[in-house]
Amino acid sequence: MIVSFEYFSFFAIFSALYSIPPVIITFKMFVFYFKKRRTLNPNTIHPALYQQFLIMQILNICHVITSFFTMRIPDAALLDMTFICYMNNFLRFLMLFNHAVVYAKNLSTISFCLIRVFLLFTETGKDASFIICITLFNFPISFLLALPTYFMNVTCIGPSDSKFPTGSFMIISDSENGNMNTSKIIEVLIYPFFIIMILLLNICMFWKLGQSRKLSTVVRRKYDRNAERSLTITMTLILLPVIINSSIAISNILNHFNCVLYLIRPWFIDARAHIIVCYFYFTHPIFRRRLVSAGRVKTLKTRETR
Repeated sequence: MIVSFEYFSFFAIFSALYSIPPVIITFKMFVFYFKKRRTLNPNTIHPALYQQFLIMQILNICHVITSFFTMRIPDAALLDMTFICYMNNFLRFLMLFNHAVVYAKNLSTISFCLIRVFLLFTETGKDASFIICITLFNFPISFLLALPTYFMNVTCIGPSDSKFPTGSFMIISDSENGNMNTSKIIEVLIYPFFIIMILLLNICMFWKLGQSRKLSTVVRRKYDRNAERSLTITMTLILLPVIINSSIAISNILNHFNCVLYLIRPWFIDARAHIIVCYFYFTHPIFRRRLVSAGRVKTLKTRETR
């Protein structure tokens, strides 16, 4: 049942529509991996780095999906979802799953940056596969970090801000209601950790890249500058949404609610999932070479028919 159609409703619909192209691109990247994984090498993109990017992207998309059920649809009052407010076990599981996805997404981002830095420092990257094994521990760790949220009281309340449409509601837990508990302590500690780790890994990356460029100039080592540039900017793009999104999350945890920040945060959640994958797909040489090769084959076939 449609309750209202206001700004929040428009935002929910629009954000759902512009999520479609990045999801399609992610699917294409999976197809590309399964078809061309044997051709991947450190000179183009290391298989371990490509695999970790896909893991990170899937978790980013999962977070976008969970944010629709925990925030965007209830906030917009686009659909009458008040019935879930009477399903306490479902609400607690929904909050548990949402927190677990957020932690897993951020840990997978750190793993992606870690693999990138590891490959830069080792150059050959023959032992990078062990980091993929380490990332498998991200999932149980994320679940354990999120587990305290399942044992909290979860309720639905009407937003006090008049900017929200009639019929909207917010799903909140004890950690968002001013109570300092285990879940809130974990969030206050873990978000700065995410920011610091990604900042440090980016600093290490730029320092090592500076050294590598000087060395390649001296020994005239050949490497793919376009591939390097694409990965470097991808890591930089990851950094901005993480810092802003985590900062807003910390502000909300400390009960400094601001409606504007509350609206901005989903855009940065989407930026992790959408802008990064689009930039990576359209700029990295392994995907562009494929398009160029396809164009050449088409041109040759056209000439032959003539």
